[in-house]
This record gives sequence, C-alpha cells and structure tokens, in this order.
Amino acid sequence: VDDGVESLNGVVDAEDLRGRICFGVGFFWLATSLLPSGLGPLLRLAGFVMDRERGKDCLAECAEGGMGTRAVPAAISLAMFHLDLEPDVARAGNLLVAALTRTPENPFLHWSGSMLAWRNCCLDQAAELTGKAMWCCGEELGGRALFLRYEMGMLSLARMRWDEAYPHLRFVYEAVKSGEVFFVYRLLVPMQLASTCFHLGREHEGVTLCTECVHSQDFGANSNIEGDFSKLLDLSLKHRSADRKMLAFEVIYLLRQFPRLPVATMASVVEYIRAFSQPFAASEQIMRQEGLPQPQRDAHMERFVEFVSARTIECVLLFYLADLDQAMTFVPQLAHNCTLLPPWCAYLAAHGLYWSGRVMALSGQEAEAARSLRHAKALKNYPFNICKKISSVLAEFEAGGQAPAF
Repeated sequence: VDDGVESLNGVVDAEDLRGRICFGVGFFWLATSLLPSGLGPLLRLAGFVMDRERGKDCLAECAEGGMGTRAVPAAISLAMFHLDLEPDVARAGNLLVAALTRTPENPFLHWSGSMLAWRNCCLDQAAELTGKAMWCCGEELGGRALFLRYEMGMLSLARMRWDEAYPHLRFVYEAVKSGEVFFVYRLLVPMQLASTCFHLGREHEGVTLCTECVHSQDFGANSNIEGDFSKLLDLSLKHRSADRKMLAFEVIYLLRQFPRLPVATMASVVEYIRAFSQPFAASEQIMRQEGLPQPQRDAHMERFVEFVSARTIECVLLFYLADLDQAMTFVPQLAHNCTLLPPWCAYLAAHGLYWSGRVMALSGQEAEAARSLRHAKALKNYPFNICKKISSVLAEFEAGGQAPAF
C-alpha cells in the first residue's frame, strides 16, 4: 500500500489514493479468503493472495481513517462481514456509527444500520433507519427506491401494520411485474402482498394475487422456496376459503422471521392470533366427538384447519418466548389435533407435531414428545418439508434421553 501511494504521490490526493488502495486490496484479500478451501492451492499457484486478517486491517484503515470516497463502502463491507460471517455486533455498530458521523446523509449507511438493527430484533429502529435511507435519497428517488420500500414493507408486515405494508409492497409488486428490475425470488412479493390484503378486507385482490402466484412460471426450477410457496398458495385457494388471515403469519414463520421479532412484538402477535382464532375454537370441540359422520366432519374441517394453524404459530412463538407453562395448556391437544388434519394439510400437521414435540420434551413429557415427533416423521411429500430436521431432533432425543436443545 505504501509503495502504491508513493508512486502516485502528487497525481492524486495521497489520503484518497491510500483509501482507494486499502479498499481494493483489503476487499480482494477478504473476498478470496471466503472462497472454498479446495480452491486455495489453485489460486495460490496462480499468484493470488488470500489473507483474511490483512484484508480486514486494510478495510478498517480505510473506514476508520475516513480515507476519501472509499471509506463508506469499506465500512459497510466490514460491518456486513461482522454481521454475518464473523459475528461481532459491537464492531459492526461502531463502524457504521463512525461512518454516519462523517457522512450523516448517506443512504447506504442508514440501510446498513437497518440491517444491523433488524438482525438484533430491533424492528422499530430498523424501520426508522430504512425511512431515513429513503429520505436521504431525496423525494423523487426515495419514492422509487425499490429495495428500501420492500424492506419497509417487510418490517411493517412483521409488526402487523398492514395498512403501512400495503403501499410499499404494492409498489414493489408493480415494479417487479413490469420486468424492468431484477428481483430475486419474484414470487415472494405478490404472496406477501396477498397476505396483507387478507387483513385489510381486500379479499378479491388477495385471491387474484394468490392465483397469479400459483400459475406463475416466473421462478427457476431450482428455486425450492418459491416452488413450496406456490404449492402452499394453491392449497390455500382450494381448501382454506373460511378465512385466510393466518397466511401472513405462516409466511413470516416459513421465512424464519419469528426469531428476529422483539419480545414485545411476539407477545402482541400471540394476543392477536388468540383473538382471531377464538371463533374457530368451536370446530375443535366438534372434531373431538367420537363417531362424527363424515359430512359433518367435512363441513367443519376448514375452520378446524385455521384453528390448528393459529395454535401452531402460537406454539412456535411461546417456544421462542420460553413460556413453556403457557404453551403446555394447549400443546398436548394440538399434537392430537394435527393427527386429525386431512392429507392435503400434511405440511401443517408436520410442523405442528414437530413444535409440539419440542415443547413437550422441554416440559419433561418425553414419551409424548417422542410420539409426536415420530408422527411428524411419518408424513411425506409436503411443501416446506422438515423431515431431516425432525429426524435429527428425534435421533438426538432418543440417543440422549433428554430434551433437544433450543
């Protein structure tokens, strides 16, 4: 780095030049160190250097020294590295705060801060920083900042602010549909918009969006998550016309966003789901009856499915809240209810039995937990298949004779 600066001294500002070299070399060293280890000998033979520590040092020098225009991307690169690949929240936060102090109206820094806040379950702060990033883009560009608006829609959806989520997700949906922008997992946008519509009384719009997703071929053959969501929406259209509000919570769960919710938000979701599912509780009582004629069973099945879905999501949230006492007031019955679900609902049965087994194991009911997990393992061919996960937890449980770890 010193040799490079000296050779061009006087041509450009020395500090800016040093920043450029530090960023370029540091990013290259850090990036090459992340390549598969099997490629290492070949890359060294070709003359490439892989040095993670030196790469981090160069990026840190550029970022912390405020070395010209490359200081911001250096800070963001190093912060994202410490957010995902080498977790150090304090280090990532310090880098972004220092960079924001020097350039307080940089939208990329505010966006990076929102990622840091979201990862640490601070959804309100993440939304605030995303809003600031949009403001920093200016009125015209901020309104068209596609990925920022998508993030704002996601944050609003996770916090059950349906009226705030709708305009953002609708804008993103229209932009993606136009084909003018590249968007990974294109199918997720109309699906998330549809789940929002069902909470705003826009039933027809939601059904139209779900139908579009089901018939869409706009995702790759290797996109398992989009294929699974397409199957899930198809089941919802065919069998779940009683009420589709649980779709939003199932989407959040299947995207693995519940662990990122703050404790207060998770508690609010639990209360919301309890209130929503109360009218469906009567279907559970009916389904418990012995010798119930099949026509009557079929008549109440849709409402029963919504009730089981609500209980499953509540079970997941109480698991993350570590409120086993509250969960055990209904989990044994939930496990039984999952065995009563129709074949088309195997995905819900499997997930419900899995989480019931986890909760019962932690509550000391080993026999019931093992039985629930075995029932879940027996289910096959359903979207969002967790058979491997169930098998792993069951093997750990049976080998150690203790509850699987969180």
